[in-house]
Amino acid sequence: MTEGPRAIVEAISFSDNQPFPAKRLQEQMETRLPGLFARGPFRQDALDRDLRVLTAFYRSQGYPDAVVGPADVQFSADRRGVRIAIPIQEGPRLAVGAVSVEGAGVLSPAEVLAALPFKPGDPWTVGGEAEAHRSIARLYAQKGYLGAQAAIETIRHEDRADILIRIREGAQTRVGRILIGGLVLTREYVVRRELPFAPGDPWNPEVLADTERRLSALGLFDRVQIGPLQPPPAPFADVEITIREGRPWRVEVGGGYGTDQGWRGILEVGNDNLFGTGQSASAREKLTNYGDRTDLTYRLPWLLGTRLKGDLGLFREYRDQFGYKLDQAGFGTGVERTLLPVPFKDLYRLRLGLRYQLAWVRQYDVSSSLETGGADAIVPGSQIVAKISPVVTLDYRDSVVDPKHGSFHTISVDLAGAYLGSQADFVKSNMETKWFFEWPWQTTLALGARLGLATPYGSSNALPSQERFYAGGSTTIRGYPQDKVGPLDKNGNPFGGNALTVGNLEWRFPIWRWLSGVAFMDTGALTADVGSFRLSDFKTGAGGGLRITTPIGPVRFDAGYALNPIENMGRWQFYIAIGHAF
Repeated sequence: MTEGPRAIVEAISFSDNQPFPAKRLQEQMETRLPGLFARGPFRQDALDRDLRVLTAFYRSQGYPDAVVGPADVQFSADRRGVRIAIPIQEGPRLAVGAVSVEGAGVLSPAEVLAALPFKPGDPWTVGGEAEAHRSIARLYAQKGYLGAQAAIETIRHEDRADILIRIREGAQTRVGRILIGGLVLTREYVVRRELPFAPGDPWNPEVLADTERRLSALGLFDRVQIGPLQPPPAPFADVEITIREGRPWRVEVGGGYGTDQGWRGILEVGNDNLFGTGQSASAREKLTNYGDRTDLTYRLPWLLGTRLKGDLGLFREYRDQFGYKLDQAGFGTGVERTLLPVPFKDLYRLRLGLRYQLAWVRQYDVSSSLETGGADAIVPGSQIVAKISPVVTLDYRDSVVDPKHGSFHTISVDLAGAYLGSQADFVKSNMETKWFFEWPWQTTLALGARLGLATPYGSSNALPSQERFYAGGSTTIRGYPQDKVGPLDKNGNPFGGNALTVGNLEWRFPIWRWLSGVAFMDTGALTADVGSFRLSDFKTGAGGGLRITTPIGPVRFDAGYALNPIENMGRWQFYIAIGHAF
């Protein structure tokens, strides 16, 4: 068998394609001309599929009588080149005319019309009619009318199709008893308080399916099944919830490497269902090259019988900072309310939080160059720092781990004073916004901005060192060493600052399956206070990197180049971390 030469598409033309330009039609096709990312091979089976796709495209745009093809295929003399001519007879365009509803009693005709996938003037398609059936059935099912039926009659004129929808609503089904089975350790009220429905409510299959997901997301159960989603026609139907409990105890061990903290290891032991109440307690130890931290945490998913989430924790920490060492220990408590849930996802658009923390902090082995830093000096000694922190977060990202579109915004304020039990008085605010846009070729444009402002007041002349802002590194301004942007002592140790501004820009693009790349530019400034801010303080870095997709998020490797280098520090910096930079 002789294969012969490989044929390449040289030209694709269309005849009588008046409604759409040739470029738009070619975008629907698998057969392509040679280009940067395509060699343009000719395959008859692909061309046959393209003709069917183009026919479906025309009909989706309101041309129900459109006929595409057959294609005229002409080979060159050496059979290495192919020229394709595709005839198109689109026929008249049919638009949706008047739409009327008969038989709607439970819902108004306006409510039914609002649920339809078309409106007068839109292209009329057979697919739109099928989608209308599904939309009406879903709308009535949300009210408990599971057997509602809609007959759609299309009256065709020359250039329009009038639509008459006749509805037979049937009888309503309501929730009867709620039966819960399979609980061994967990108390029944833990399940019942999560249910958004009660006996007598309209039977809504979507609510039942979402409740199944919400119960699974609690982390208490290995399996949750709620049914039946489509009960037999009856005035009342029982909801059956079948549960298989998970093991309450867990032990988690992890480790990794990041350029900000070096090698790290984590050990956590916890019980996620204390005494069958759904409350949890855990002990966590984290070790890094530059310190360690211990946390004991107790969490309440329902605080005082409300949807407020609460937690109470004890902690201790040791950190080997640039130019000094720090020990701290204390406790913290907080409440959080999540609002605006995303249907069928474990996501909430709005989060409101309030925290209180009291810590005993000690600084020692302080470099003499940091001690002589004037008002921003870091001096050895200890003090109690107590603060209250409200925070508001608005999250419209499509994914928390690897967003492609949407936005994220947060604002927080830390307020410390003697009236809270603190020996340091200060106000600190932090604002952050991130935006993600889908670009051509499955790429993403990501933009981020951060603004931090702080000031001491009362008897304090400066913020505690651990409360100051720091910049430079893999999550702020790449191209610069960790925390080295801003005021430094003569040995290059950072003082930190009270005024921070950072801007980030990334273009994220796929390379191959689980491998992707980025090109980025970061800029920002850190100053001792707002009054000393100058444009010359801005430091900018640019570079690129690779991302490896993993179940816990992207593992990233970045190389940043400092456009405004710091004296005695290299222009190139390399970073390894888990998760996106912003």
